Amino acid sequence: MEKAERDYKRSQQLLRDKLISQEVYDDTKTAYDLAVNALERAKRDLALTDEELTKTVVRAPFDCSILTRPISTGQAVSGSGGFNSGTRC
Repeated sequence: MEKAERDYKRSQQLLRDKLISQEVYDDTKTAYDLAVNALERAKRDLALTDEELTKTVVRAPFDCSILTRPISTGQAVSGSGGFNSGTRC
């Protein structure tokens, strides 16, 4: 986003000084507009994910103690005698 904004501002100045063509300026403006849209979409997706996370509850199917089980992002998580493949993190 920052690079697209810098390029767009630079292109505005260069177009005023007649050092680039209108086509080059339009391409830079399009890239900037796409970057702005991508940022807004990412912010909306983050807000939706945060909202879903607030509704998430972890429950055990029986009385037990929850212990720490070190995992990495993307690793399958399941119980010690689990009958399924687990949940992706």
